[in-house]
Amino acid sequence: PLLQRLQSAAGNPTQILALVREAERTQEDLHALAEVYSVAVDVYGHVQGAQDYAFRDLCVKRMRALCRLNPTEAREFHNRLRTYSVGRADARMYEARAAMEDRLGDTAKAVKMLQEGLRVGAQPTEVLQRVLRRLQPRLAEGREE
Repeated sequence: PLLQRLQSAAGNPTQILALVREAERTQEDLHALAEVYSVAVDVYGHVQGAQDYAFRDLCVKRMRALCRLNPTEAREFHNRLRTYSVGRADARMYEARAAMEDRLGDTAKAVKMLQEGLRVGAQPTEVLQRVLRRLQPRLAEGREE
């Protein structure tokens, strides 16, 4: 099975990413795909810092899946990543977290996440600014939907 092949590829980013692409082509179940992303992130091995774009992409995919499937786990994953430069570098992580918080009715938390992303220099900043411009008026009006 694919998960065992992923675990066997531990520390080999090229092979891990190939297996993830295979899963994305063949797997239609989001729960199964989220599990693939989870294992892939866990076995990825040494990350080359914030410039390891392949690892960042993998983390964003895992975050987006978790935001749809398991908000608690999504928050835990994001909180763990935020302690490392790789977790703070990518605006897409903050965008995904903010979208989830807003969808769950906590616009204030969504705005806080976007502002944090801007404060720590997550790129591209335009992504965060665009969503912030959309959410801040709602927050100011007190229309938590």
